[in-house]
Amino acid sequence: MGSRMTFHLVPKIIVCGYTLCHFPFHGTHYFAFTYQIENGRMIKNYFDLSSILSNEELIPVTFTTPLFGLGKDVNPRTAEGETHDEVQVGSTATLPLWAAVAFRQVGHIVPQVPPRYTTSVFREFKTDPLAVSLHAKSPYYYEAGLLLCAMLPTGDGNRLAGQLFRLYQLRYLKIIRAAAKKGFDLSDVREKLCESERDLLDALIRGMEEERQWYRSAF
Repeated sequence: MGSRMTFHLVPKIIVCGYTLCHFPFHGTHYFAFTYQIENGRMIKNYFDLSSILSNEELIPVTFTTPLFGLGKDVNPRTAEGETHDEVQVGSTATLPLWAAVAFRQVGHIVPQVPPRYTTSVFREFKTDPLAVSLHAKSPYYYEAGLLLCAMLPTGDGNRLAGQLFRLYQLRYLKIIRAAAKKGFDLSDVREKLCESERDLLDALIRGMEEERQWYRSAF
């Protein structure tokens, strides 16, 4: 017999003993938690909006245990695509990352790699790293990807981490070069950047402007 555990995701959430952050959104009260890793420990962070939003990214999962009372919230399906009223062993669904992390911690799900993180997607960036809009794939592509890495089997997690690192390197250099071009219109480039890349671009522009101001004042 599988474990009989009852969960409710929205608007009331009780997930595996975690203390959850409560915040109102469009008149509905939602609960969520975010975290960061510091010296190998999970640190709760209730004030980082980017962290909250990256934890809302959806990923496909397969359930390894039946979970009663969760079916109406996650719309579980069989491998053939048929819908279930309750989560059964082998059911598939999409969960926000914060929920997937909690369920993975206690062995209730096995995460799957979303289509936006497959090897074929990373190949799209080889010819011109900035030609493809990363923002369209996910505004928090790197942050959500790194959270996913920690949940995947070691080999898959290391592969994805390496691909994310190489992609960031390639796009990082292109962003710097684009920002350094005098008179270059950055609006088109900016639209294709995910949020962390936009932060990088803004920091570069601020730094260059501060340098120009310093140079004018010094000479």
